[in-house]
Amino acid sequence: MRTTTMVSKRKASEIYGNRLSIWLGEQRIGTLTADQYDGSRLSFELDYVEDRNRPVLSLNFQSKTGGVIESSKIYRTKLHPFFSNLLPEGQLRTYVAKGLNINEEREFFLLAALGADLPGAVKAIPDGQIAASADSIKDAAAKELDIEPLKFSLAGVQMKFSAHLQHNGRLTLRPYGEDGDHILKVPELAYEGLPEAEYATMKLSKLLGINTAEVSLVSTSEVANLPSDIKRMGGKTLSVKRFDRDGLKRIHMEDFAQVFGRYPADKYKGVAYHDIARVLRGTEGMSGVTEFIRRLVFMIGTGNADMHLKNWSLIYRDGVNPALSPAYDLVPTMAFHPSNELGLSLGGAKLITSITFENFAKLASKAELSSRQIVEIAKECSEEFLAAWTEHKHNLPFPPKVREQLESHIPQCEIFRWDKGVSGFGPSLSRALPVFLYAGLAGIAGDTESNNPEAVLYNLANKSYLEKDYNTSLKLFDSSIQTNPTALAYYNRGCAHALLNQLGEAAQDFAAADALGGLAEAAYNSAIMEIRLSDEITTIRPRIVSYLNAAVTRKPEMSRGWYNLGVYYLMHRATEAAVESFQRAIESEQSLTEAYFNLAITLFISGKKDEANHYFATAAAHDSKFADLQPKSSLLEPVHLTAIGAPGGPTGPGGNPLL
Repeated sequence: MRTTTMVSKRKASEIYGNRLSIWLGEQRIGTLTADQYDGSRLSFELDYVEDRNRPVLSLNFQSKTGGVIESSKIYRTKLHPFFSNLLPEGQLRTYVAKGLNINEEREFFLLAALGADLPGAVKAIPDGQIAASADSIKDAAAKELDIEPLKFSLAGVQMKFSAHLQHNGRLTLRPYGEDGDHILKVPELAYEGLPEAEYATMKLSKLLGINTAEVSLVSTSEVANLPSDIKRMGGKTLSVKRFDRDGLKRIHMEDFAQVFGRYPADKYKGVAYHDIARVLRGTEGMSGVTEFIRRLVFMIGTGNADMHLKNWSLIYRDGVNPALSPAYDLVPTMAFHPSNELGLSLGGAKLITSITFENFAKLASKAELSSRQIVEIAKECSEEFLAAWTEHKHNLPFPPKVREQLESHIPQCEIFRWDKGVSGFGPSLSRALPVFLYAGLAGIAGDTESNNPEAVLYNLANKSYLEKDYNTSLKLFDSSIQTNPTALAYYNRGCAHALLNQLGEAAQDFAAADALGGLAEAAYNSAIMEIRLSDEITTIRPRIVSYLNAAVTRKPEMSRGWYNLGVYYLMHRATEAAVESFQRAIESEQSLTEAYFNLAITLFISGKKDEANHYFATAAAHDSKFADLQPKSSLLEPVHLTAIGAPGGPTGPGGNPLL
């Protein structure tokens, strides 16, 4: 394919005209008109404006009452920010504009040339081409330019191309007038290993359960119709399946620069992560916010300091209701660029390693969300990230230098330093010992065999709980308690409150169950509530020990109670008590691998290496993944502990797990 020499026979204005019809899916919704001074103005079709069930072009065009915001403003050279953000940036724009023989600053004509294959479901088609077929448009373009141009628009600065996945499994750059179903991100000479690093990061994201775009690595030389200057780079190319395409169907989407009406040059300015959270609160509620917080924690853990407005998007699967799109452009940027400041501010801070859970609380406050709930989500996500990183870091194809830099980076991040504030422990910024944290909540109590009305209510509440209808179970437990306030009813209502993240109410119910019935599980769960309601995982709370001691006194075989006592003592460097507690846990449950491992860590810290090695080997014999966790270095002081996961909780009175 020829991609260098070109001679345009006519000016861009003569080829494309001065009017673009704007389509959203199959509906013409407006016109973009240019004047002789490169000014442009958008006008919407009356039918679109008056349609109450209209598809959404952008939240930026939507009024608070749901109407369309119309403006007569004329934009000079640059288009309205929504359309400007559809165009490539940086070297990619230069490359594409050169191939089209269009001045890269003249955005109207770039949009006219690229408007058949834009991100999302929007199209911008020159008026004279509306009735023309794709073949006739292609033929006309070929006559005007002495090239076979690659006409597509993929916003961003990295070199990328739109491609088809053929039936034979080969990726081919798409011909003019056809949508691509994959995005190809080719190697960068300045950043060796970038496609491999992004691929591994995207795969890690998916392993964590984050909604992530589908990716694969392909040999650059095997991509058909790739420009020769790109193909000569060799190496690997990242292929990303487009989530805004489903066969022939286009699915609309917009990035957050478009949502906030910011130009690409301002993608780092004037907006913070709490602004995105506020939008998601209004569009998706807590499901969208929770996914967003998970991605922020992942962003910090993977050293991604470039998550600006254009790297977050909304997708309109039904054309009307927006949701957070799958994650994309997940790159450990700190391995390729020295900047360690986030793309946007998070709770008033930007230094990636200094972000704390307090910053997440501030984000929540500014987004009008529950600070406690957001911090709890962030803490859980940080545990999940550390566990996933430890398990998968050697199985994913991170370039060795990238893996090494992440290994150094993660312990420096405040949200992964669970030992902060522990007496006698100082942060070691380069070395860390892995530990497993507290086991989870005990499960719910079983049904009662009684046939009286109170028992029927209690059993119905249990049934709703086991069906994961926790709100209904709460109402039924309320009725059961009003009729007959038993320890088991209070206990099970506490479990429902806990799963709905209503920790204060859960703590009260477990305390009531403890007072009424002396349940070992009630005391155990009261300790878990104390832990979860603590500002820091290592805060000294005597009631935690009191509750756990009550639990194991009432039920000495409760292995998870002994285990949690061991974790508490380990965190506060009461190593002798920790050793005894972990040993009691192992006596009660010989398959509790986390207890063997934490016992080994405790002995290792105490300088008893031979005993530690015995328990490390025992843990590895139970589960081979524990073999990779054994410290390879000599004993270090001060010691930095990094949480990498936790076992589940015990079953409840009657044998039910906590769902």
